[in-house]
Amino acid sequence: RGIRWVQIPTTLLAQVDSSVGGKTGVNHICGKNMIGAFHQPDLVIIDIDVIKSLPRRELCAGIAEIIKMAVVKDDQLFNDLELAGATLITTRFGASLHKKRSSIHNISRRILGRAIRSYVDAEYGNLYETHQCRPHAYGHTWSPGFEIPAGMLHGHAVAVGMGFGAFVSMRNGWIQEEDCHRILRLI
Repeated sequence: RGIRWVQIPTTLLAQVDSSVGGKTGVNHICGKNMIGAFHQPDLVIIDIDVIKSLPRRELCAGIAEIIKMAVVKDDQLFNDLELAGATLITTRFGASLHKKRSSIHNISRRILGRAIRSYVDAEYGNLYETHQCRPHAYGHTWSPGFEIPAGMLHGHAVAVGMGFGAFVSMRNGWIQEEDCHRILRLI
């Protein structure tokens, strides 16, 4: 604590979520991030080329965290994710392509930028989580309870939580059925 540090995230999930959040927690048998502190980095360096090396499972986990911000905070991000679709995975957000000016490369950069910006905008008004009005907590209501016991990656558990949350919202009349299905298709 108190030591200046630089975060260099090596997963997509860390690039768009945890690296800019400032939590330094570790998992415990009792739950996720149960031991730790809040200590924001002085600098976050995001190297998009890291995405080339990630397994598909890690890419999908990171995309779930991007979907989270799209659903609760950024319509354009949602539209871009729908437009890019599975091409984000097959091209590793365009990083695996030799042609760096392709349409998937451009939309991928826009998606990553919007996802990070949405997260930072939401997080930095509440760095120490003193209140729970946190749009980026969507999908995290139930996931901490089953993520570790189920052996799931964090993003996959969040995706389950988002899907269930969308369904419950539709059943309670808080969102339209077509919006629920749109969220589920994207997940």
